[in-house]
Amino acid sequence: MPSNTLRDRISVWRGLVTVGFLLAVVALTVAFDGRIRPSLALLCGLTFVFLLGSAVDAVRTHPLYTPLSAIYTTLLFGVAYVVTGSDAGVLLALTGLSALGALVEIYNYTHGTSYLRLDFDGGS
Repeated sequence: MPSNTLRDRISVWRGLVTVGFLLAVVALTVAFDGRIRPSLALLCGLTFVFLLGSAVDAVRTHPLYTPLSAIYTTLLFGVAYVVTGSDAGVLLALTGLSALGALVEIYNYTHGTSYLRLDFDGGS
């Protein structure tokens, strides 16, 4: 039977990171008198949704979490590249690598495999 307490359904540390991120964004918004570029707001919104979802155990243990996480990373680097312009070749490279990683994770999800994943915990 699943636990009904909030503490058993979320990661406290990930929740604290989410709250800290939100407080930092609010502080920056106040510091700049609410004049935040829409592209920066989009980056912050994407990051907040990802952090919030990652704090919930049911989201993190869902099979779609890994491919969606890779897609999020691709979107984050892609939006950052578009925002900064064409002079940020590193962001373009990271966007391309992230897109490749997203394709691998989508393949892994659809075929039930784990190709090209790093195994830090020894398969346990």
